[in-house]
Amino acid sequence: MTAPAKRCTQCAAEMDVGETVCPQCGFGIKEQSERQAKAKAESRPPTIEMSDLSAAWPTMRPAQRRRAMRARVRGTDRTLVARVKKLFGIGTRPTPPPPRRVAARALALAHLVWRARIEMNLQDHPPDSWEPQREHLSARLKSLGIAGELEPPERDFFRAAFGRVDPMAVTSAAWRGEGLAVLAWALGRLGLPAYDEEAFPPDHAQESVGFDNLEVARELLDSGSLRHAEEIERYAVHATIVTWRLRTFRMYPGPWDFVGHLRRQPAFRETWMDGLRIVDADLAIGEQAIANAPTERVQTCERIAVERQIAAYWLEGDDAVYSKVDPTTLLSTC
Repeated sequence: MTAPAKRCTQCAAEMDVGETVCPQCGFGIKEQSERQAKAKAESRPPTIEMSDLSAAWPTMRPAQRRRAMRARVRGTDRTLVARVKKLFGIGTRPTPPPPRRVAARALALAHLVWRARIEMNLQDHPPDSWEPQREHLSARLKSLGIAGELEPPERDFFRAAFGRVDPMAVTSAAWRGEGLAVLAWALGRLGLPAYDEEAFPPDHAQESVGFDNLEVARELLDSGSLRHAEEIERYAVHATIVTWRLRTFRMYPGPWDFVGHLRRQPAFRETWMDGLRIVDADLAIGEQAIANAPTERVQTCERIAVERQIAAYWLEGDDAVYSKVDPTTLLSTC
């Protein structure tokens, strides 16, 4: 039986049942091109961000893996390559900052956190006290010889008019208190809170590095010492693992055999488990497995983890400029 013909909705010309483009007026060719483009896009392996590579690798198709590896070779993730080189001892190892530089950076962060907290609580401070406080702190930075430790964006934030600062910049500066806590810990001045506990309020970290005591600050700059490099490296591994799990949970919510996954890693060491609380084989937030923890608390923990990871990587020498440290996580290179 011959299939009934159909007609073009534009010019009424007869069309075969299987035709999608009118042979007379060409109607339908745009739709056909869009369908072909969509099909081609769906068949192409999606782009995988390098920071998510370790989590996505098991589910990637061969073509995706090849493209990701080519991206590494081309150097599109320089920090990742640097960490792989560090693991295998290839090339020049990063140079960690000396104790005086760590102390100077800690004091710079303490001043940034002060500026952020003033901005967040302007109503609690008389307006005529804002500028005198800042001038006093600026003079102290100069007297300590570390005013240059403030990076240009940090300096701009510190000097910005009160009440007219971008709220995002205020929030970012306030979160630097977590990095300050790590630096104070590395200097042996502070006990570091657990990965799911904020170093807030930051007063203890600020006080520990001499933010409000010139003698303490000078002593720290002149004769401060750092924890052993191996201890700092162990903490950097811890920070990497915590951040990695929090990020994978954000991408793929739900319970997971996190412990089993860690133990299956070729580079796994028992020290990876140090400092982690485990519930139902997964990372715990508070007393609950991450999948059962309040969403807001999990998000807060990820922000804590990232800031502490930046500080830990800076202590290892990933970049001389603190703000340029990239907290990329690649679990297999811990």
